[in-house]
Amino acid sequence: MFTTVIALGLITFVSLDPESPVVALLGGTTSLLLLAVFAAVNLSVLVLRKDQSAVKHFNAGRVLPVLGTITCLYLVLPWSSGRPAGQYQIAGVLLAIGLVLWLVTWAARRRESAGG
Repeated sequence: MFTTVIALGLITFVSLDPESPVVALLGGTTSLLLLAVFAAVNLSVLVLRKDQSAVKHFNAGRVLPVLGTITCLYLVLPWSSGRPAGQYQIAGVLLAIGLVLWLVTWAARRRESAGG
């Protein structure tokens, strides 16, 4: 529900003033966060390669996840990407909100399991 409310608010804001510089910052922030997620996914592939499994499954090579991680991190880091500082500020606020929501969920589930 929370993400839907945020999405509707952003859609409304962008609709009211599509020429606003904030619109470009939001687009860049989306790109920034997606690149960070892709870096995390590529890194996860490398970590999961070490898990042994009795079941035959797909095994990714090592070269592409390493290149993917390095490339995505290069495009995310402020000194190599040339992104405006506002994109990092917006991303930081969104990540902080996500962390707070995760902590609230974690505390609520912990309370439920302790009480029940």
